[in-house]
Amino acid sequence: GFPSIICYSNANISKKIQFFTKQMGYTLEECRSIVLSHPSIMSAGVKSSLIPKLNFLEKEMMIPKKSLRRIIMRSPRILSYSLDKNLRMKIIGFFIMRLHMEQKQIQRLLESY
Repeated sequence: GFPSIICYSNANISKKIQFFTKQMGYTLEECRSIVLSHPSIMSAGVKSSLIPKLNFLEKEMMIPKKSLRRIIMRSPRILSYSLDKNLRMKIIGFFIMRLHMEQKQIQRLLESY
């Protein structure tokens, strides 16, 4: 489990739930599933971590929000990875630059992860 979650304020937890429901469009049941499968996601800051990762995947990598919803639902830990040291470095530095993958191929790869 992730017992430190009980130390968070209601406002802190609410911000994260609002991110998943309002920005990502998940239902409360889907939020519950995400939190149960990857409780440490609740330690991520909305403004400092979740939104920048979402912006990178959606705006820079042009992955549609509908696909991102599936990717995150299947593997919420993607939002726990470092944006600069992991996501950006691997997606841009490795998949695009070294393997010459296109956006659609990266999207399929993340959807199958």
